[in-house]
Amino acid sequence: MSKLTGLLLTVLLASVVSAEQADKTLLKVTAMDYPPYTAEYLPGYGHSFVALQKALAGSDWQAEPLFLPPARASSWLEKQDDWLISIFPPGSMAGVELIALPGERIPFSLFRLRQSGDFKWGSLSELAGKSVIMTRTPGETKNIEAYRKAGLEPIFVNDIEQGMKMLRNQRGDYLLTTLATGHFYAKQLDIPLQNIQFAETIIRWFPYTIYLNKSHPQAKVIRQVLVP
Repeated sequence: MSKLTGLLLTVLLASVVSAEQADKTLLKVTAMDYPPYTAEYLPGYGHSFVALQKALAGSDWQAEPLFLPPARASSWLEKQDDWLISIFPPGSMAGVELIALPGERIPFSLFRLRQSGDFKWGSLSELAGKSVIMTRTPGETKNIEAYRKAGLEPIFVNDIEQGMKMLRNQRGDYLLTTLATGHFYAKQLDIPLQNIQFAETIIRWFPYTIYLNKSHPQAKVIRQVLVP
């Protein structure tokens, strides 16, 4: 095949893909930067968006992200009645359905600077007297209180990158995030992975999830696509 023929085929394929996308209904999806799961600069906008696009494959919908800082995303979901789905958790789950998408489960727990010995516990109270760096997420008030009741001091940051910097500089004892997100920012900040330690005790396992506004006129339609 000549270079010219190859070029023509590439252009034709791109035209077909563009035409297919043009026939789809854009589905605005509220999100914040939380790599590698959601980020404007990542291929496919991150793992969570890739999982969502797979779930929408074959439908008339095309996901389009609306990336906002956490405070603005929270305010947007609270004040807007016309949002349909979101990857960012809304402050209230009233009238909202959480839908799990197919894919791997995500481990969520604590990082610390590397120490000798195992990093695990039977109860959070075993970590009492330490501080834990975390982002403030809507709807997480009960979980934050659980750390306080266990004797841990929460330190709130705007994003995990800031939290990883604080952990590196020993301005907090632990950092609360997912395994992949912690590793992502450690690499971004040139922190050798052998210098940090993810807990053997997993606080939560998360599936890839989206939040569906059940009061939206298209809620039943999109739910039938996502929950076959």
